[in-house]
Amino acid sequence: AEGSEANGVVRAIDFLTASNRKSFGDAVPEFDSGALNAEGKRVVVIGGGDTAMDCVRTSIRQGATSVKCLYRRDRANMPGSQREVENAEEEGVVFEWLSAPKGFVVSGDNVSGVMVQKMRLGAPDVSGRQAPEVI
Repeated sequence: AEGSEANGVVRAIDFLTASNRKSFGDAVPEFDSGALNAEGKRVVVIGGGDTAMDCVRTSIRQGATSVKCLYRRDRANMPGSQREVENAEEEGVVFEWLSAPKGFVVSGDNVSGVMVQKMRLGAPDVSGRQAPEVI
């Protein structure tokens, strides 16, 4: 998506690896500098699987000021654990169903927001699962 190269747009694997390494006592300069740490930040996680759930809940535990999760389908069609979704909501995560990123708002070199497009569920694909479509 447009703006995905900006500072503050982080891959899930990098974020989760840094958090785990820090919890094991490893030196993680990217975590300490704030580059791979959610503390004090407004976090938006894109996706609806178990990795997304790991990211939203880790962000809450790290002290993010807010955490939203964008998912292009509805709650019933989310691949991640419903129990994880409920637990995340109890911890303060806000889910934006039928929403997908259109691009990132960039100020200087840093991401400052996410442009979102609303989706709807269309006809089922070959697997029988309803395909998300841009409204």
